[in-house]
Amino acid sequence: VRDTILWLPKVNMNLFMIEQIVPYNYMNRWYKHTVNTRLDDRDEPPYEVYCDYVLQWEKLIKKLGLQFHAMGHGALNEPFGVRHMISGQHYDVPEETKKVFAMVNGKRDLFHSSPFFTHVCMSQDWIRKHIVNWLADYLEQKPYIDFLHFWLADYVNNQCECEDCVKKTPS
Repeated sequence: VRDTILWLPKVNMNLFMIEQIVPYNYMNRWYKHTVNTRLDDRDEPPYEVYCDYVLQWEKLIKKLGLQFHAMGHGALNEPFGVRHMISGQHYDVPEETKKVFAMVNGKRDLFHSSPFFTHVCMSQDWIRKHIVNWLADYLEQKPYIDFLHFWLADYVNNQCECEDCVKKTPS
């Protein structure tokens, strides 16, 4: 817990945001000291440890009376079981799941090999409904979230180009 509290920045506002459901990519860089040449590389804690940290932070955020802002980047693919961990990681995505991805340059696949950058095909009604239901379930599990950030795009030049999406604006 002490490491967790040290990781939390001092805030001069009345809110705190935790990006992503579990901001593994940010936390991993911190705990492994990947950009700090003065500290030795540490063993990578398992993903479940980071999940526990997030739960502790959420409790602390509310205890401090801060508004809790949640999610943001990388949430488009979470409802379909594709979780962004770290950049450069290899992701095995089932072909069945790829049909939700935005079509870019004639194919549906991870954009730049990362769920973090990959948009979804918003013209398909079942995809939108699945995302909305997943978000509603998520908020039911965490009713203490004050503001849920959900972004329709996490990168540039990868909006869906399928024949239905090109007829509409991304929003």
